[in-house]
Amino acid sequence: MDDSALPEMPSHLRELIFPQQCPDKCFACAFVKRNLVHKLVRDKHLKNLQSLTNVSHVNTEHIIPFNSVACTIIRIKVYAKGDSPQLSVRLVLKTLNIQHQQVEVILKSFMSEVAFYNIVAKLLYIFPRSHFVFPKCYLDSFQWMDDGPPYIVLEDLIADGYEQFDDKLDENHLKAVFKHLGMFHGDSIRLVTNERFDSKSNFSKLMKNDTLIANKDQIMIKQKEAISAFLNNSLIEAVNSGIRDKIRTKLEKVKDLEKSNISLVHGSLTRYKTFYKQCNGECKIKFIGFKTIMLSSPVIDFGRILFTNLPNENDVSKLEEFCRNILEIYLKQIELSCSEMVQCVERQIIDNLLFSYVSLDTKESEAIENHIPILNMLNSLGSLD
Repeated sequence: MDDSALPEMPSHLRELIFPQQCPDKCFACAFVKRNLVHKLVRDKHLKNLQSLTNVSHVNTEHIIPFNSVACTIIRIKVYAKGDSPQLSVRLVLKTLNIQHQQVEVILKSFMSEVAFYNIVAKLLYIFPRSHFVFPKCYLDSFQWMDDGPPYIVLEDLIADGYEQFDDKLDENHLKAVFKHLGMFHGDSIRLVTNERFDSKSNFSKLMKNDTLIANKDQIMIKQKEAISAFLNNSLIEAVNSGIRDKIRTKLEKVKDLEKSNISLVHGSLTRYKTFYKQCNGECKIKFIGFKTIMLSSPVIDFGRILFTNLPNENDVSKLEEFCRNILEIYLKQIELSCSEMVQCVERQIIDNLLFSYVSLDTKESEAIENHIPILNMLNSLGSLD
């Protein structure tokens, strides 16, 4: 996982003549039909297709317009033979668009996501609840090979009935998200603190990987810039002087967050990377887009989801009650994973919520209408102490 060890793209891949299997003549669609489905069937990843002779045909569809980004995402439909071909399997392939001029730019972040599924997700399956919080990965590859670039093959959440959040979450959906976030963080903390993984294990090497460290460094740089901008914002002058002084003093302690490496976190979790599905009266949640994973404080994920979905409430006591209820739901899941860490996690969340608040991007911050009540609520929670 060292950056120096990342395999280079074979030069011949850029020079291939792409077959007429896709309107865009992309390599990925050809790769799916020539190689990927064969691998999935051969290695028994698709239980309802026992051999390649059972496959009638394969359809591919670009989820994101081809060549719009350097990452290609393709929906795959595999049809089984029969009197009339039956749709048997739906999958999603995520890989690099080797025809895009920016492909080298996103290589490291894409490899972080491959590493999540190749190493972290497999270890999290040790814990029985973890498969609830991210898509199932059928196959992955770190390597540039003759048959294509690195890739991951995931379950198709849309085909399985999941929907993507595109608006502010209501209270019930938000509670479901924090329940599942608590599952992910709780099991991640168990993984990070598990003494069975020695310094030579793939997981230990991943935690020291330059890209993951760079992910956190980038977060901290942006956070310090956000703090500087916030301290010069007229908003801070609108709160009373006592709270204003506490905010200024608290924001000088940003280094405390740099040392809070207790959990593996998503790093850029938003509602747009969150899918939901109602099933038997329960709301199931799946998170996607793990290209910014890092070892850090759980507040990085917790705070952003909380502040971008808080109700537009001006009553500080009601806001505080709402936040404490959300925190209780989240901590209950932490307790189920690692009861000895509950107080530590609770303290980290409360102590560092202000950093999450000031780190919201411009669009997220502008969507909030009750900034002053939120700052007063943080004071009531003890986040400014």
